[in-house]
Amino acid sequence: MSKKGVDGLVEASQGFAETAAKLNEQVSGKDVPKVGKKQEKGLAGMAADFREKAEELRHAEYAKAELVPMIDTFVASHLNGQIVTEAEIRQFYTDVLGKLQQQNYITPKEAANFTKPSKIVIKEETEVEQTGLRALFSGGKKKIQTEKTIDGPSKFDEAIQQTIKTINDHQTLPLKLDMTEKLMFGVGKFCESLGLESISKFCMKQIKPENLEKITSREKVLASAMDAVSTVGKGNKPTKVEALVEKRAANRTSGGMER
Repeated sequence: MSKKGVDGLVEASQGFAETAAKLNEQVSGKDVPKVGKKQEKGLAGMAADFREKAEELRHAEYAKAELVPMIDTFVASHLNGQIVTEAEIRQFYTDVLGKLQQQNYITPKEAANFTKPSKIVIKEETEVEQTGLRALFSGGKKKIQTEKTIDGPSKFDEAIQQTIKTINDHQTLPLKLDMTEKLMFGVGKFCESLGLESISKFCMKQIKPENLEKITSREKVLASAMDAVSTVGKGNKPTKVEALVEKRAANRTSGGMER
């Protein structure tokens, strides 16, 4: 981004902030001797809107100055169509997380929670031999249900896997889009998971609307396929994700929807 563009964002952000401050003074009664409750409420709302706009501009300024160059650099190293590896995406997001923490967008505690493994409860059923009268009436065995907790993927890990799928394309539903837009989508979802809505919205706005629709539509199809696999009965043979995705893709295509 050019220095002129950054300066423009800075000036606009400062302008919004100054206007919001003046409105706050008016609400507190410093510049306006008599302000009715209705007018005071209106001024307070305007001040809040200006503060929100100023904050959005500040986030956009940061994203353009820090995150966009990181995305461009990553994409430039894969211009020959190389497959993106998990290690590369993990390092990329580690750097992004570090940048966000360095600029106080997130706290060290929030970063630690984001990378902390989730907890998964697994239910198991085992049979134990019984003795005496109980064995006589129950057939000699009793089923006992137990639970154990294991470490699952962190939100950080989930973001990595999701971005890899988006960039490398699923074999059944290839996006055939520019890697910059696909990684921009990944970073947007990454920031959304961290609660950074303004930065996430900025990233999504950098993607052409029609391409954003393609990405989100495919994400929904893949998520639906995964849900279907996870709910297959124990007595049935699980259907492969690829087969389910192909079936849904065929239905969507026959219905006039673009893949």
